[in-house]
Amino acid sequence: MIIRFIGEQKRDHQEMTRQYRLNIHLSQRENNDDSQTTRDF
Repeated sequence: MIIRFIGEQKRDHQEMTRQYRLNIHLSQRENNDDSQTTRDF
C-alpha cells in the first residue's frame, strides 16, 4: 500500500513536470510570435 502510494506520487510528479514543460514551450512560442509580428511592422 505504501509502495503504491509512492508510485502514484512519482507518476503525478512526472505528469506535473510534463505539463510544466508544455506550458513553458507554449509561452516561448507565443513570445516568438509576438516578436515576429513586431518585426513585421
